[in-house]
Amino acid sequence: MKLHITPEEKLLQLIKKKRVFNDKVIKKESKPGVKDLFASFNIAKVKEALTANLSKIFVFLLIGIIVYFVVDSALLTPFYRHKIVAGDSGVIETDKTTDEKNAAAEVKQEESTAKQMIAETAKPYSYYSKDMENRDIFRPLVQEEQRAVGDNLKDVKENLSLIGIIEGDKLQAAIEDKKGNKTHFVYKGDSLNDVSVEDILENKVILNYKGEKFELTM
Repeated sequence: MKLHITPEEKLLQLIKKKRVFNDKVIKKESKPGVKDLFASFNIAKVKEALTANLSKIFVFLLIGIIVYFVVDSALLTPFYRHKIVAGDSGVIETDKTTDEKNAAAEVKQEESTAKQMIAETAKPYSYYSKDMENRDIFRPLVQEEQRAVGDNLKDVKENLSLIGIIEGDKLQAAIEDKKGNKTHFVYKGDSLNDVSVEDILENKVILNYKGEKFELTM
């Protein structure tokens, strides 16, 4: 080891130390910092990528909303025509369609009209009580009907007249209706209003009026 160092050697040592120090400083400064990392990114490309992704997300959401409304209107709406709401008194059916409301209104109107017609056509008790008071409850109703038929039978006999009998394969009778001023040609089994022809003979016909038989002769 040298005890005495010349000035030239001291100068060389100082130069070496300075170089080593400068190399260390350069190495420290060459390490990238946070700012350098952010600066290395291309901001324009990042914005472009974000914009493209946002556009895709927006389009996807828009398509989803449209599909939801289409499915709701086509499939789910019919099931929600009647909403069932629970109230204090039980279950109440609400939110009916317009057609059902109109149908219910028409039914109520028809019921109201029918009740009004019944009320207008219905006769008071006094209308029926008069007949009940005047009727003899001990006299059979059948006798009254038979008497009415008998009275009408007399009129029928007076109104009809046998003009003649026409011979052939089947006998035919010519009967005059005086009130109608007509002549009817009838066979056995024919009818004149309520009068039926039961039989035709050579000189007379047998007629039936509501169960009462009578004859017309020439």
